[in-house]
Amino acid sequence: MAAGSVVTHDVPPFAIVGGVPARFIRLRFSEEQIEQLLELKWWDWTEADLRMAQAWFAQDNIAAFLEWAGARSHTG
Repeated sequence: MAAGSVVTHDVPPFAIVGGVPARFIRLRFSEEQIEQLLELKWWDWTEADLRMAQAWFAQDNIAAFLEWAGARSHTG
């Protein structure tokens, strides 16, 4: 969301909006990546899991994060 934007409606997950009133600009990730992120529900992870993922959240390679997170979910 752009600074100073006024959001008057729901915003789709991982969308970038801006303006007054806020308007959709673009999606932050591809639709496939957004679907994978929503399936992960990383916002429900434990604090320990989030700390383990912290380095992934700080970098720009969403595909690498999704690969890492997907491999983790298959190993328990």
